[in-house]
Amino acid sequence: MRLILLLIVSSSALYRNVIDEVNTIWGKIIAPYHDLCITETNANITNPNDSDGIGCYIKCLYDKLKYLDSNGEFNYKQMKATASYMNDEVIKLLSSVGQLVNMFPKCLVLITVLVSLGLSKKYSDSTIQAWTNLIEPYNNDCLLETNADQNDAAEMTNNGFLRKTEESACYLKCLYQKLEFLKDDGEIDVEAILTKAPYMNFEVSDKCKKKAASETDLCEKSYVLGNCILKEMQI
Repeated sequence: MRLILLLIVSSSALYRNVIDEVNTIWGKIIAPYHDLCITETNANITNPNDSDGIGCYIKCLYDKLKYLDSNGEFNYKQMKATASYMNDEVIKLLSSVGQLVNMFPKCLVLITVLVSLGLSKKYSDSTIQAWTNLIEPYNNDCLLETNADQNDAAEMTNNGFLRKTEESACYLKCLYQKLEFLKDDGEIDVEAILTKAPYMNFEVSDKCKKKAASETDLCEKSYVLGNCILKEMQI
């Protein structure tokens, strides 16, 4: 059986968070075939190490959905007709990666990320620059102090994807404390946020403060606050 490389990529990263709307739509689309494809492929979709199984599970779904024709080519018309999040930019990207299909010897399908250029989180250049300027004096120290991954930090700044690890959460805590957004007693200082971060507004600051209020661990509180801000500030 011909290998199908199922890649849906965004503008700057292969893996990134999927917005809730896309998850919901995709879940409804695959619902009639999910159990059947699990049975047919014996895939353990909760185990990220089962790349072969997950790949063949996704291929099974694409076969059932008629996203693949008899020659193993992507049926772009069918994709656009059934998945409202698909757009011309994503179709173009799928077309460009289709040529890689014959390079692999077996049914190996990379984990599909259901995200498109039109739906991926984006932020204005001025917002990215403002945040970069804010954290510049503290960034390296906080990376070293928390052993956070520099790539994760850059992904958060540029693409709005905050990977949930202890290191990333504590990296944010370090930044927030140095910026005086987060007090030692765990209180989030909205006034400090509004004063130092020109892209923020009271509505978002207050909403995210309330969302993080119940967290007692300061790293976790910082993660919840930061993730909330990332979602609210996307354009």
